[in-house]
Amino acid sequence: MKTTAPLLPALLAFAGAVAAKQPHGHIEFLWEARDPAAQSRPVALGLILQPERPHQLCWKSSRFPAEDVTVRLVAERDGDTVTLVEETVASAAPIVRCHPFVPAAHGLSAGEHEVVLSYDEVEIAREPIEIAADLASAGFHRRDAIFVQGRTNYPAGVAPEDYRGHFLWTLTFGADGRVIEVETVEAEGIAATLREAGDQAARLYRIGAAVDPNAAPVRYRLRYELKP
Repeated sequence: MKTTAPLLPALLAFAGAVAAKQPHGHIEFLWEARDPAAQSRPVALGLILQPERPHQLCWKSSRFPAEDVTVRLVAERDGDTVTLVEETVASAAPIVRCHPFVPAAHGLSAGEHEVVLSYDEVEIAREPIEIAADLASAGFHRRDAIFVQGRTNYPAGVAPEDYRGHFLWTLTFGADGRVIEVETVEAEGIAATLREAGDQAARLYRIGAAVDPNAAPVRYRLRYELKP
């Protein structure tokens, strides 16, 4: 008697249930500590060895294991591994942890690194990041490139399926690479209810500073997708 066909739906359902229970983790770098009162945060696309104010190294989870877990964040480069964070965390979901991060204080050198998040020695996430000696030598510090992105914080009480939408901005950057004017062109979906947070996030963007401190402002149109 053939039983393969009737078993397939059950096997697929079981596989889906197992996948849904897999631990989740995400790594994020912040240019500096976020303001606790703000609804946004400055996500860094590159870091420097000795920032004027400490960067932040964050990890997040929407599906954390239902037990106490040793969480580690390490930096890997050329076969060397340096522990950046190690902590024991009890079951919680969702969870966000951020730690001050000065790369030079961990003995890291300038160059490309990979930061790895693990739960009880099981790798969960991996993110590449350039760590430069300073902004002047950073590959990410260019007048035509963004190196800090503003991001809105996830609003409490919003279901993941409802967290969809986008902002479309025209941002004007001054000679120092910071935003001096924000025009919101579109705020669709969930973004329509997050206008204040969106304005805060837009003002956190940064591009490379101009060589001439009297350089004319530049404008970029940027789209920010909101999704779970």
